[in-house]
Amino acid sequence: MKKNHWIFGLWFIVFMATACSGAGGDDDDDQVADDDDNDAVDDDDAVDADDDTVDDDDNDDDSAGPDPLAVVDCDAACLSPGDTLNVTGHESSDPRELPLSFYIDFGDGTIVTDVEAEHPYDASGAYQVTLTATNSVGASDVSSCIVSVGVLPKGPGTLDEIAFRPHYYDERIFEPSNPRPTVGGMVWGFFNAPADATVTDILVNGVSWSAPTGLANWCEVTPPVLAAGDIGIVRCSTTDAAIIDGAQISLQVETDAGTVWTRQSTIETEPAAISYVTGRPDGSEMLIYVRNDAASEPIEIIGLLLNGQNVSDFAIVDEPIIESGRTAAIRVPTCDGIAWGERMVVTVLYEIGGAKAARRITRELRLFPQKFLVGNWNGDDVFTDPAWRQTQRNAGINMFIWSPSVTFPPEVILPLAEEEDFYVFTHADNPYPDYIDAAENWGDNPRWYMNAVAGEPEIGGRLFPDVLESLQAQMDLFGPDKQMWIYNACSNVFGQWGSMADVGGMDHYCVWAPKCNYNPPFWYWDHIEFAGYYTLVAKRAAEPRPIINWSQGIDNAFEINGIQFRCNTPEEIRSQWYQNVGWGAKALPYYHFLQEHDAACPEEPEQEMGVLSKETDQFSDLLGIGEMAGNTAFAWSEDQQVDVVTTISPDGLVLIVSNLDYDLNILIPFEWREKTNVEIVIDPPAGFEPQSAWSPEGEDAVPLEIVKQSGGFYTVTIPSLPVARALIIEPEP
Repeated sequence: MKKNHWIFGLWFIVFMATACSGAGGDDDDDQVADDDDNDAVDDDDAVDADDDTVDDDDNDDDSAGPDPLAVVDCDAACLSPGDTLNVTGHESSDPRELPLSFYIDFGDGTIVTDVEAEHPYDASGAYQVTLTATNSVGASDVSSCIVSVGVLPKGPGTLDEIAFRPHYYDERIFEPSNPRPTVGGMVWGFFNAPADATVTDILVNGVSWSAPTGLANWCEVTPPVLAAGDIGIVRCSTTDAAIIDGAQISLQVETDAGTVWTRQSTIETEPAAISYVTGRPDGSEMLIYVRNDAASEPIEIIGLLLNGQNVSDFAIVDEPIIESGRTAAIRVPTCDGIAWGERMVVTVLYEIGGAKAARRITRELRLFPQKFLVGNWNGDDVFTDPAWRQTQRNAGINMFIWSPSVTFPPEVILPLAEEEDFYVFTHADNPYPDYIDAAENWGDNPRWYMNAVAGEPEIGGRLFPDVLESLQAQMDLFGPDKQMWIYNACSNVFGQWGSMADVGGMDHYCVWAPKCNYNPPFWYWDHIEFAGYYTLVAKRAAEPRPIINWSQGIDNAFEINGIQFRCNTPEEIRSQWYQNVGWGAKALPYYHFLQEHDAACPEEPEQEMGVLSKETDQFSDLLGIGEMAGNTAFAWSEDQQVDVVTTISPDGLVLIVSNLDYDLNILIPFEWREKTNVEIVIDPPAGFEPQSAWSPEGEDAVPLEIVKQSGGFYTVTIPSLPVARALIIEPEP
């Protein structure tokens, strides 16, 4: 991954620290130049930006005053080999109007000591261009952009490997009635099809996966009909005790043309995890997040492959050496755009603990532009009653379930969705004629956002081949244009089916009601934070896909067998909403908001949903391109009853702060004890220097003071925390 660039970058940092009294890494708002790029970035990481007389592990003269502001302007984001990039720093400034000197590092070993320069690039790849502005008393600041030269290599390259992920379960979930997976996990195989063929069987350790003695609960190959040169992807889920770290496993793909691939390997749980892969909605950049799950040792990212093609020269890593528990982003400029919907195999090469031996982790997925949607499992009355539809829209719902039919044809529903700015999803596990006709003629309509293709299989049973065939038929029907998702309606079967995110190569995974709120034993009841823990388990099962999750609607969680016990309160809705969002849900599409529920409950819960939707709208873009990095790695509170979960992205951090000091009740509302003056400590990602903090309250953005502390930490104090709220940390502009 451009190790020569990294070595030079390390030398340059040391050089600048000596010559310029400190220079930090990069922290653009987007780090990608465009035609009118003017990334006004104060990239002062590892450099003290305030006059606080505190030694913040940098070389600034803290007593001399505030640092300058470096602003780089790169005139292009995409070039061809031989083209010239023009870079200026004329927008840079010093708050005390001290004279500035400049260094421009073009990322390929070329340095110019001037405020502007031009430079031709001969070699293809992505380059991080940095401008360092230093004032006359030695205080410095760095700003950068990314420029991509040439064409990103595209596959398929060569693939021939087995990968493994053990089942994940969160120890904080207590469910005596729910058998949790303790052995086994997901086993993948990746290969190039040597000839046209149709898959007939998959053998695991020489035995058909579906045989009574087979080791797998289910196996499949995507696509099941292979063309010569295609990338074939094997997926097997197993709970067999023989499938553990260090075990030998073989996979063999049988087709009507004979054996097309076989491989034997030692399976091992990798300390690195590809936790999320996404792209900017405009297709200009791919983001690949890598998490270090090692107990103590750091890992170093050294390379990247897409579909078997080495694209390391086009990858920029914000934090190449990732400490235990941390997450880093690999940024890949995509000047030709992203092939949305096409299946992609991602391989990250890395070293662990300083050992110079390359390891690898491989995963696959399809990429789609992200939208934060709030969906409802509604009745058809939402399409026939405009007033009722508006009531739901006021409550923040912007996606409805729809069954194409003569009564509700796509030529009526989809234009209505466009006119009123909402989306629809379908749930057709077994396609019927009206649905097939709609898919064939309207399947690429952007208002038809996704299709749910399966519910729960039999508890403890297998996913039978006809189910897998149904899933593949859905993909064949829609082609690459439609997202597919699978759901598990009650979490009391989640232990057995936590790996369903990979069935049929699903693009999303959804759990309906965390614990369904009546999991036995009868004396045990849900804690609010279980919504977050279930979201985390689903996320780990789906990685690197995004997940979507259910959050309680107005009252249905407390309606049992048609008996209305009580309504959810605004506080309960707020807490569950933010637990789901904080722990990784990219959308909340599974409400159950019906007219009878609305009539049975007061207006306050409905209004709270609308408030939460308006709040989330303010930072939903950050959720879409960002990755949930969990507790303590990037932000925390010393108060053990305050839960802080961080989503990181190049454009900003989202902290979901929850008050867990409450009384757990069943037939009466939960009761919270308000927290006041809650201090949040922030340890931002490398290259990310916070400048401002704010919290959404309805449609408003309330500013909060952010203070830099010693050691590169920051603190933000929240005056009041009744239940839960979001906290947004923005980088220097």
